[in-house]
Amino acid sequence: MPLAIRAQAFVQGREGEEVDFETGPTGNDSSFDIQAPYLIKLLSSAPLSDNISYYFYAIYAEKGGNGEVIVEDAWFSYADIAGSGVNGMLGQFQVSDLMFPREVRLTFQDFFAYRAAGINSPGHKRPDRMFDNDSDKNFFGVDLSGSVGEKTHWFAQLLWNEWDEFLDADPSVDYDWWGGFAGVDYLMNDRWVFSMLYNYTDADDFDGTGTVYEGIDINSLTFAASYYFMRNVDFLSEGVGRSALRGSPEQGELHPGGLRRGVLRTACLARI
Repeated sequence: MPLAIRAQAFVQGREGEEVDFETGPTGNDSSFDIQAPYLIKLLSSAPLSDNISYYFYAIYAEKGGNGEVIVEDAWFSYADIAGSGVNGMLGQFQVSDLMFPREVRLTFQDFFAYRAAGINSPGHKRPDRMFDNDSDKNFFGVDLSGSVGEKTHWFAQLLWNEWDEFLDADPSVDYDWWGGFAGVDYLMNDRWVFSMLYNYTDADDFDGTGTVYEGIDINSLTFAASYYFMRNVDFLSEGVGRSALRGSPEQGELHPGGLRRGVLRTACLARI
């Protein structure tokens, strides 16, 4: 069985404030954070026949949660079902992987619309307690991608979300919001890669609800530079700028994790 290990460690300087999901800002802040290990994964994938393949990965450490092992993705795929040219997947996987796989993005900064929509993970069960895994959600998306020459690659995604009867305080109300992202990766040579990612989401119907979901609002721009020592080991430096959010701290204006205006990160990523 082929096996691989992915390990990540980060050093992060930021202007950040801790946010409690129930009560809002706690008054604690952070300007420097060593996150090591940030992530350790065990992965395996291989073809089982001409048309059947499998893939799974298990997380052994994530964002300080080192006491358990979580199998987050595990699936079989079948290519060209009955000669129709249609492929199928069976198992547990991130819906976002069918659009733009987050695991292969070149920035640390995430595709926030996927995170907020809960289509990349069970959400509330993750160590960062990001949103929830409510099933009464629908989303519609449009994605585009392309290349300019051999070295420049671009991508964009727009999502509309409908969350029916979502808040316990008033389960009769449906909530809509929308968001998206766009990015460019420039492969300068075999060693250097430069990336830009723009995230924008609008809480829309959640504005003024006095809940943490007002934190869906985000407007950020990320620039990153990656240097590859070898194919499986690279060094990443990244800067993120984010505009001020609407609302007051008492209304839960801060998105979980507490980022308000800016972040500077450096990281070492190893994949064996």
